[in-house]
Amino acid sequence: MGVSIVIAYPILDGLYGLALDMGWGPSTALVPMASNAFPLSKGVASVSFVVGSSIAQKLIFIGIFFLTALGAHRLAQLAHILKVYPLATYAAGLLYVCNP
Repeated sequence: MGVSIVIAYPILDGLYGLALDMGWGPSTALVPMASNAFPLSKGVASVSFVVGSSIAQKLIFIGIFFLTALGAHRLAQLAHILKVYPLATYAAGLLYVCNP
């Protein structure tokens, strides 16, 4: 989790990290229920309602980096690298997150 915060720090500085590129703003409007994006839109609107839109954006960025590191770590565990090199799974997660 600490690595995720360190990597996302430039985005976390200020009010909005990606003011022009993010998919929602201070006032979030839901997409129509028939759309495929409805569950994501509903989740973002719910989190934005509870903690505010700028905090929700920061939480999502940290979550993206954390979940990608966790996924690479779990994938390395499934590849049975753990038996030979026990720290390799953690290195795989760290390298995956740090790689541009």
